[in-house]
Amino acid sequence: MTFFIIIILLVVLWPWITKWVKGFMSRRAEDAIRRMMGMPSRKEEQRRRKESERKQASTSQRNKRTAAAQEREADRREAVRSMKENAVDVEYTEYKEYSQTEISVENADGKTRIYTESQVTDAEFVEIKDQKNETK
Repeated sequence: MTFFIIIILLVVLWPWITKWVKGFMSRRAEDAIRRMMGMPSRKEEQRRRKESERKQASTSQRNKRTAAAQEREADRREAVRSMKENAVDVEYTEYKEYSQTEISVENADGKTRIYTESQVTDAEFVEIKDQKNETK
């Protein structure tokens, strides 16, 4: 019984089997001819091509990272230069106003709790400019 199943599979799959055998033999013949001519095999060429592509990709990524780092450094330098040009030294005094709120909460058992919240409602700065810096 097993013998008949193998025969039926061979008959059904014969076109694909012959196609694969022809391709295998042609690849072996090509590699033999390449070896006789001193050329690298197809696998060696593929390996070299992939390695070259990998090197190009890493080089381009490195160049992109370097360019991005240089751009960030230039932006930082521009920001520092801008701050130095526009900076003004001032003295100030600060006035604060506070407010206080009381919140009473009655619990279910009848007890009352009082919460007190304090917060700054307004902060005001009075600049005392140096006369030397006002003329710039």
